[in-house]
Amino acid sequence: MRVAAVIGSGKGKKSTSASLIGYLEKQLAPQGISFTYFFTRTMHHDPDRQKEFFEEIRQLTEEDIFIICAPDYVDSLPGPLKEVMEEMKYALGQNAMTGRKLLAAIHSGYPEPQQRRPALEICRNFAAVMGFQWCGGLSLGGTSPIDGQPLEASGPFGKKICPVMDRLAGSIAAGTLTKTEALVLEDVSTMPVPAWMAAKLMNVMTKIKSMKQKRDLRAQPYTQKTTGR
Repeated sequence: MRVAAVIGSGKGKKSTSASLIGYLEKQLAPQGISFTYFFTRTMHHDPDRQKEFFEEIRQLTEEDIFIICAPDYVDSLPGPLKEVMEEMKYALGQNAMTGRKLLAAIHSGYPEPQQRRPALEICRNFAAVMGFQWCGGLSLGGTSPIDGQPLEASGPFGKKICPVMDRLAGSIAAGTLTKTEALVLEDVSTMPVPAWMAAKLMNVMTKIKSMKQKRDLRAQPYTQKTTGR
């Protein structure tokens, strides 16, 4: 068995997306399960790398697992990832991956799960179009403090996600990861405070950061000035 992981973050190897899959790999490597990483950051403008990716994915068997791991970006998936998914459909054809398994892990800095739902819906729709068995999604909030660090070394934020990835690793190793009608398998936020308080804290952090960088949050650079007659 092997896992083909598509990392949809623009930060590539230094991203939280890569950290999540890296932790999963550490849990499954002793079971003899190999991992192959594909980074949309380097693929979306490179036809040759896309072709190599499509050929690798075409070789997946029904025992293998295809994982999409990406940050939420404006209540959706990052643009380069969506582009690669579209190109994959054109290159391989509809229902080309019939019988193969697909799982998605979508994460964001905010704790509210609603922001991650559209991205997971896109992944589930992609699975249906390509013929994948949709095996559900992980919805992970409050992941900004991880910032590409190994999960086990990123303090309480990463450590709260470790049990989720451990359970996923267990189901993969046991062969019990199967098709599901559910959009979300697990929804976890690392924030130690309620969502309403997290929003206030983030607003304060944003204001402090803008002051340090001497940015005016009230600026309207594209507002057209009108002159009276």
